[in-house]
Amino acid sequence: EAVPILLEKAETRSIKDAVISLQALYAVTGSLDWAESLYEKNSGAEREAVRAQILNLVFFGNEPSPEFIPWLEKQIPEENSRLVQMWMAAALQRVPLEASWPGVELLSKIKVPADDRNLTLMRWYATEPLVSMDPERALTVALSSGHPTLSENIARRAVSLGRIGEVLAAIESEPDSDSCGRMLEGALAALPAQMEMPEEWGSLSAVLQKHPEKSIQRSAFRLAQRFGDPDAAGEMVRRVRDSAFPSEERLELMGLLVSSRSELLKPHISELMKDEVLGEEAIRAASVFPEKDSAERLVSLLQDPEASSSNKSAALETLASRKEFA
Repeated sequence: EAVPILLEKAETRSIKDAVISLQALYAVTGSLDWAESLYEKNSGAEREAVRAQILNLVFFGNEPSPEFIPWLEKQIPEENSRLVQMWMAAALQRVPLEASWPGVELLSKIKVPADDRNLTLMRWYATEPLVSMDPERALTVALSSGHPTLSENIARRAVSLGRIGEVLAAIESEPDSDSCGRMLEGALAALPAQMEMPEEWGSLSAVLQKHPEKSIQRSAFRLAQRFGDPDAAGEMVRRVRDSAFPSEERLELMGLLVSSRSELLKPHISELMKDEVLGEEAIRAASVFPEKDSAERLVSLLQDPEASSSNKSAALETLASRKEFA
């Protein structure tokens, strides 16, 4: 006799009474046969807490029944509540890994606000163990993800597992994906300072250097520097020397070349010392690429009445940085 009353309360009463009724139903019946029906009857933003409690009982009360997995997958694309979506992400962590793939893929397509840290993390926790199980499938999720953090995390995890080749191949398959930039950042975060250039890098490098987004071009050059790519280094030197390129880009590329001690940059240091944008950086770079006449050039700069005070300070510091300049 109590069951019909509890079902009615779970459907129509206040949120607090509905949640209590759900718990009582589970205690009285010992089953969850009513879960799907009550979930649908409690649709609407104002009943999100009730739907979240149903998910809690279904997936966290005991070992979840396999029959609820397809039902969960069906609800994911139809759910708009961030609270319930977070519970769905948590529920997927209670599902056997192989069976959780469809749900994770559906959840990854949901657009999540940048400031929703809880849902962002909970969705990643559901995805992370799958990356090691099937990196290629996980990288497909990264390319179509509705949130850049998820794409970045998947790429970073894959690289940490030694799957840099698969990450580069995935990016090359869809270089215009909205996720491309963040996947590159994820790869950079997991890569060591230097490593052998992967086979997949050669063709992708050329594509990324011509990418319409400048940020992706910069990430490509940072990767090239890690891989010791001589072709990319040559293009970096060309851009550094070309005043038509944005000052910020030239400065960043100059920094990459100097930090990697690129021999391709060395012949152009004296020329760049006179550059309005790169002059100070080139002067400091003379300590990294010393030549026979480096000290003489630096002293001449100190005596130049037209040289800026910042360039003179850089020249003085550079002279003091190496014993052979004394």
